[in-house]
Amino acid sequence: MSVEDFKSQELEYVFLPIVFQHHFSVFVVNLKEEKCEYLNSLEEVQLVKPVEEAANYVIRSLLGFLKCRDGKINKLADWNNIWEIPLRPQQPNRTNGCGWFVMKYIKEWDGQGKDMMTFKS
Repeated sequence: MSVEDFKSQELEYVFLPIVFQHHFSVFVVNLKEEKCEYLNSLEEVQLVKPVEEAANYVIRSLLGFLKCRDGKINKLADWNNIWEIPLRPQQPNRTNGCGWFVMKYIKEWDGQGKDMMTFKS
């Protein structure tokens, strides 16, 4: 697929995997519902300020690109309740499972997290 064939109005989600302090997690830009979700496999999840700021910058850039392509995407500031941390399976320990969970989150995500709690490690 070339850039010319890309149709952003057909996108529902954009996944942005990140690594922060040797830990993988993923941001989901939910274009359909105009919100962002943070999927982290650790139980005591918290969106720390430097990660949130970096994610907001990348997401604003992404939305700017999509708006330039199609002119239909609102800017990030127009979105309501921008960050959500949905229910999701969590890794049973704090060692080496986070990358696997990020890949499973991306594979299983349905936009509402309905089927997320059923996948097995």
